[in-house]
Amino acid sequence: MSRCTGHCCTKIDLPLSPEQLQAALDDKSLQDIETIQPMLINGIQDPLAPEWWVYQCKHWDDRTGNCLIYPNRPKMCSDYGKTYPCSTVGCTWTDAKREIART
Repeated sequence: MSRCTGHCCTKIDLPLSPEQLQAALDDKSLQDIETIQPMLINGIQDPLAPEWWVYQCKHWDDRTGNCLIYPNRPKMCSDYGKTYPCSTVGCTWTDAKREIART
């Protein structure tokens, strides 16, 4: 695979409920919250780890596997996997970087 397929965009794990995210946005208590909170949709409490909530990025296109704002995506998105490794099992971006390094 020569490109990212967005595994991390479809399953974003956070230790914050939708209400806690809104409160953090209201009081600006978390770094980058003004960027992060509006991007998240479908907050579902993880049944195996109830202290965690699973979200999806609203800019992720399920049909094409593309980021709808890719050229203008936030720095936290463009840095993901570069600054620190992706922890998503099956990360195709990590595989793509390995493939490029071998050539």
